[in-house]
Amino acid sequence: MAEVDETDVMMNYQGDFLKGDRKHGRYPYCVVWTPIPLLSWVLPFIGHMGICTSSGVIRDFAGSYFVSEDNMGFGRPTKYWKLDVDKVCGSGAATWDKAVHDASEEYKCRPHNLCFDNCHSHVAMALNLMCYDNSTSWNMVNLCTRSLIHGKHVRITEMESHTFSALINLRFLDLSGNQLALIHPEALSIPGSPLQELNLSRSLHNSTALTDLATALRWGGHRGLLRLDLSGNHLVLLPAGMFSHLPSLQQLFLTNNSLVAVYSGTFSGLNHLEVLDLTQNALRTFGDDSLQELEKLGNIRILLGYNPYTCSCKIHHFVTWLNESRAVLDVDAVRCASPRALIDARLRGLSVQAIGCVVPVQAEAPDLTLQTSYVFLGLVLGFVGMVFLFVLYLNRKGMKKWIYEMRDACRDVLEGYHYRFELDSDPRLGHIAADDSSGRAGGHLRLALSQQLPNDTCIVPVPTDTQVKRVKTSPSVNL
Repeated sequence: MAEVDETDVMMNYQGDFLKGDRKHGRYPYCVVWTPIPLLSWVLPFIGHMGICTSSGVIRDFAGSYFVSEDNMGFGRPTKYWKLDVDKVCGSGAATWDKAVHDASEEYKCRPHNLCFDNCHSHVAMALNLMCYDNSTSWNMVNLCTRSLIHGKHVRITEMESHTFSALINLRFLDLSGNQLALIHPEALSIPGSPLQELNLSRSLHNSTALTDLATALRWGGHRGLLRLDLSGNHLVLLPAGMFSHLPSLQQLFLTNNSLVAVYSGTFSGLNHLEVLDLTQNALRTFGDDSLQELEKLGNIRILLGYNPYTCSCKIHHFVTWLNESRAVLDVDAVRCASPRALIDARLRGLSVQAIGCVVPVQAEAPDLTLQTSYVFLGLVLGFVGMVFLFVLYLNRKGMKKWIYEMRDACRDVLEGYHYRFELDSDPRLGHIAADDSSGRAGGHLRLALSQQLPNDTCIVPVPTDTQVKRVKTSPSVNL
């Protein structure tokens, strides 16, 4: 029981900003408060109280005949109550400082008593001396009540190395409501890694703090952490593998952020996760990679409601998964935010036509027109081909004759080249080549004569000493 109480008191750092030097404990015009071990665990409204000067120096009645200055008993303040200097009777800051000084000098002469002369009565005397809020009836009771009502927790802006290393029995750490801008990589390093719950809701100042937190979680070695709350930090993107060093994590709260998508590897290593809260983010759809990432988590409970889902055809796979999965607990809160026709419509049960899959079909109309053009072009080319074949069919005889003539001409040319090649390659056939040349010359002569002679003449081969005669033939007589 003592472990839990120690944790709750010492690790509840949250509150609002105060203009001053928090690093050195400067809270001008404030009543400050810090818990007392054991006593504050039982009665949370009881603690050690002090009052600050106009420059922020803390004066507190820490023991008999002793008023400490800038060294508050039981540690630094965890809560403060900001007072209005304009409500001081007199000259404001000067009257305030004089009242604090006079009350402190008075209590340096008094013994400490829990019921009468204590830290609360010291602060009450200072307020009575300055006649704060036109009242001189300040006492321990109304001072304790008002500080409990109006008191605000001190926000911290940085976590130094080994901040909690001395708390070896720390189980629960509440850092919510702060403005952490700098987190040392070893800020969460605790011997034995006893931490089970970590509350960092509304505590990260910017994305740099998120990167520092991821490093601190990795270096801290909190393999026994069961619950992590990161809600309300305006997170847009989670680094891949950020939770991979938290294998025992069972509950992860990411609500009220600005997450736009779930990427592959975001939740890697969370093999024992049971609850995942993604409500009130900026999720518009879940792609195939996002759905696969959720399916890797196994049998868990997921909260996906109150996100601005865009109900277009791109969300079709998510709707199918939503209809088939039983992991989503707040399925009634998973509703469309656009288009206007589907605002506030439940995603589960939406048909393909309802979620706008007709729109992509209309977008594919130019492709369909292009396909139609290709078909028409094919028909035209087919018709031209048929006409060409028909013309060839009508001229088949002329084409056949032309082909034969071309074949014979090519054959004659090839045979002539072949014959000439054989004669030139054999020297013994040189005279044949010469005779052949003369024969060809005679052949050319005979061809020329045949072209000049009438049709009723013929050429008869004669010996070399004969001459060409013109023989006239008479028509044959039938007997």
